[in-house]
Amino acid sequence: MLKTFIAAPLWYRPSCTRPSWVIDSVAGTKVGKTSLVERVAALYHCTPIRILRKEIQLHPDEIIKRIISSSGRKSKIALIDNVVGEFHSETLADWITAAKISGRAPYASGEDSRPNNLTWAITSNGARLDSDLSGRSFFIALDRKRDQSGRWNERVNRFIEDYRLHVLADVIDILRRHQPFDGLNPTTRHAEFEREVLQAMCLDADDYLNVTRNLHDAIEGANAEVDQCHQLVDCIRANLADVPGVKPSEDCVFIHSDLFKAWTQNLDNKPTCQTCRNFARESMTSRFDKVLDRFPRSSSHELRRSGVMWIGENARGGQAVIVGLTKNMATIKGRGSYEIS
Repeated sequence: MLKTFIAAPLWYRPSCTRPSWVIDSVAGTKVGKTSLVERVAALYHCTPIRILRKEIQLHPDEIIKRIISSSGRKSKIALIDNVVGEFHSETLADWITAAKISGRAPYASGEDSRPNNLTWAITSNGARLDSDLSGRSFFIALDRKRDQSGRWNERVNRFIEDYRLHVLADVIDILRRHQPFDGLNPTTRHAEFEREVLQAMCLDADDYLNVTRNLHDAIEGANAEVDQCHQLVDCIRANLADVPGVKPSEDCVFIHSDLFKAWTQNLDNKPTCQTCRNFARESMTSRFDKVLDRFPRSSSHELRRSGVMWIGENARGGQAVIVGLTKNMATIKGRGSYEIS
């Protein structure tokens, strides 16, 4: 993964997405996360565009101005440094996979753009990301460097200055010589990058499979929404078990929106019925229908209401139980025809 990160700024294909990079550690602070990004930038003879977390939320237009400015265009790396806690940003997720980054040019009134050939890097201390950011990212975990002489930076900087072109020539040679592994399809949303760069930096197909397994574990571990999903599933399952005549593991159960709200009012982040469908669409759970928001399907049916469909792990479909609120009690309202897709 480290070799892939070093090669990343050199690889660009128009309209092909490239991953962002989350640099974390297994040894706490002061392991050189920021130094790693700065050394890779030095290899490509540029200075990282440093972006504060709060700037993304408060002043995204100013960031775009910096990125498309004459000096910003010379940089190949954007750095969001020292992210802690939960980090959610639809804006950053959009920038990472956009084909071009456009906005109002600095000191001008017209629109300008640049190809999105930036390598986006996030340094963190155990940060938890939303599914959009974690799914767009590759992960590196650093340990403390063994060189305690105090001359590590000096040695690395001198090596970069003396051998920059040698290193870049080696990277180009590795990428050009690589032949994609037969029968192994990309497993991330960055198919071309994974096939041409990540695979090229692996020793063989077995090494590649091991790397991608670790990568998907890291993605899931950093995704804060996975824990929220599991918490929501456990909450709904426990409440369904208290409804007489309902077996959560065996039944399909359509839960009216008012009952869902009452059951989940004490959960963090105030989930909605649409939250359940989104978790299902992101493949975090198969306990909810991905699409169905009203049931029964017939618009003239007297029981038709908005809500969410629970699908028990052993459910076979056919008939779905409908539950709702009656005098502040969860009760079975009726049944409707439902096939599991």
